[in-house]
Amino acid sequence: MLQNYPASDYEIIVVDNRSTDRTKEVVSEFSHVRYVLEEKMGLSHARNRGIKESRGDVVAFIDDDAKADKSWLSRLVQVYKEEKDAGCVGGRVILDWKCEKPSWWHTDLDEVFNGINYSDSRISLSHPRYPYGTNISFRTDIVEKAGGFQIRLFSWPGFFDKLVVFIYQNNLGLPVPCVFIFNKAIRNDNNPVAWLCPSCCSAV
Repeated sequence: MLQNYPASDYEIIVVDNRSTDRTKEVVSEFSHVRYVLEEKMGLSHARNRGIKESRGDVVAFIDDDAKADKSWLSRLVQVYKEEKDAGCVGGRVILDWKCEKPSWWHTDLDEVFNGINYSDSRISLSHPRYPYGTNISFRTDIVEKAGGFQIRLFSWPGFFDKLVVFIYQNNLGLPVPCVFIFNKAIRNDNNPVAWLCPSCCSAV
């Protein structure tokens, strides 16, 4: 994850949630990346372990099937510095298409695959619009006071991330100002068309 932000000012933590591939071996090739094994299966368990292991005032999340723009971190940090009340900052998630979009594809379908772009400029968000987990960050104290990500509920794009905000507001009675910015994460795990309709496209 190449970033135009000082390497000494951030840490990268890879949480291995009992994978069966070469995750540990691959991570060991990068001296600046810290490997953590979380034995309890589930997205929330993995994210909560990442929060526990982190040492910063802000914790940012990106999926293992996404690639961050090189200015991803610097733009997140800039917003937190300029907007002291911001408790959550996130940005665009652009789907990486492996073939041409079909004529029937509607942009509303992007959200099914965590593809979002609320705005081309910085805006404040409120219910029901929040950033998605592929490109989201929180002030660490916000997540800790909210009790972390919930482990008993089903997974749906953005659901766990919204839940952090909801729990914080409902249980503690405090608002969580959310900001959406024009940074970018490219989601490249699959081809949406092939997943929805295998006969529509052969590239996966």
